[in-house]
Amino acid sequence: IGGDIDQPRPTERIGKIKISKEAFNSYKQNKKRDAKALPDHLQGKAGRGVKRRRLDPSTDLRGVFDRAATAMWQHPKGSPFRAPVDSRSNPDYRKIVKKPIDLNIIRIRNNEGLYKSKTEFLSDVVLMVNNCKLYCESREPKLVS
Repeated sequence: IGGDIDQPRPTERIGKIKISKEAFNSYKQNKKRDAKALPDHLQGKAGRGVKRRRLDPSTDLRGVFDRAATAMWQHPKGSPFRAPVDSRSNPDYRKIVKKPIDLNIIRIRNNEGLYKSKTEFLSDVVLMVNNCKLYCESREPKLVS
């Protein structure tokens, strides 16, 4: 009648601690059950077989700036802004405009990751437009509106 009580239970040795196989298996099952209760991304699984790309925020920002610079580059009226102003054709440009900038410089700075925020990128775009207005006001005030 008391046969089960007298028999020692099988054990596993973990370091110096003896744990019954029953307790060990129960622990493993509970651990699996608890892990399944977690969302997929916390289990190390990407949902529905899709692997998620994790981007560095600055890389994502660079992509946005690149698309904006490309749109300005491709705009029908964007050709004067693609390269630096020719100092032979416009010898007084450097006297009037103190900080020259063009779309090519903006694209290079973006590719090098120098723009850390939207404000930095926009300040260069605004500088480019203001340089144009400043120089054109001195030469052809009718062109600037």
